Amino acid sequence: METGHSKERFSYLDGDGMNHVSLLRQDIEKIKAVLDEFDVNTPIKVMVDESSGIGYTVDIEFEYELNGRIVNLRVSINGVENW
Repeated sequence: METGHSKERFSYLDGDGMNHVSLLRQDIEKIKAVLDEFDVNTPIKVMVDESSGIGYTVDIEFEYELNGRIVNLRVSINGVENW
């Protein structure tokens, strides 16, 4: 099983002007688990950082109602602990 991504295939800007990000199945499954846990029905932002040169991190951010207030909640999906 693949545990990481080479910089060349991880994220890039294609000729069509679109940003592309490759995620592992386990990243997608963790994202789905968080969305289910918080019953997210709003758009999510996926943030990927590969700047370390060793591994990558994935966070998601979404709006969530907490105590009657709308907050932006950021959840780590894949952090440095997985390198």
